[in-house]
Amino acid sequence: MTLKTKSFIFNISTTICAITFIIFLSIVSMVKELQDSPYIMLIIISGIVLATSIILQLFYKKALSTEIIFLTIFLLSIAMQNIRIAIPLFEFNSYIVTLVISRISILFKYLGLLSLLGASLFSYSIKQQKIGSWLLLSTLTSITIAIIIHFNTGVIERNLLPKIIYGNEEFVIALAIMTITTLSFIKTGFDTKNREYIYIGISTTLLSLGLILMFGAITIFSGVTVSIMLIIGLISFLKSVHNITLWG
Repeated sequence: MTLKTKSFIFNISTTICAITFIIFLSIVSMVKELQDSPYIMLIIISGIVLATSIILQLFYKKALSTEIIFLTIFLLSIAMQNIRIAIPLFEFNSYIVTLVISRISILFKYLGLLSLLGASLFSYSIKQQKIGSWLLLSTLTSITIAIIIHFNTGVIERNLLPKIIYGNEEFVIALAIMTITTLSFIKTGFDTKNREYIYIGISTTLLSLGLILMFGAITIFSGVTVSIMLIIGLISFLKSVHNITLWG
């Protein structure tokens, strides 16, 4: 993937993060019924994503490493979770509309998890960095998972999404992707004798787990927990990538 293509993906992703934050912040600010903890916590988490995107624009744009590109896709995936607000906001009675929004949310969940997995695979072990191919494969995989998941649209849970009928199995799949990502970074750390990759592995665990927990009940406690995990994970991730870029 050329630097021009990387820059295009980077700019598009960060722009969408900003746009979604502004749109949904405006909606929540104007509609009193939405000024409740689940909606506010989603906006706060989206704000963390936007702040990180700005930091990336200021300090990492000139040196777009593979890890930063995949992190940008991950941030985009979290930002797009605000689409869930549309389900209770408009009180959709349409089965199809509710289902489409739910599947979009699931799609971006797995796109985020697979982007971090891609960062772990391309960090060292894969020499021919076909990033575009991985992004396409990740997108198609995420779409497939989103389509095959069964929802009970008659029950809207506290994560603002319909109940997933086989929720435990879906949860295991997400945890498996997170585990493989962590182990891949740890292996890279030992192979290269560079502990920064191990730190990135720990960071991606926090980031992945934060994204997964966003699909549990959204409360003030869970929202604060996810926010802390994302902040710590992002700071550690960026610090380690910076050290790798400087020292190799």
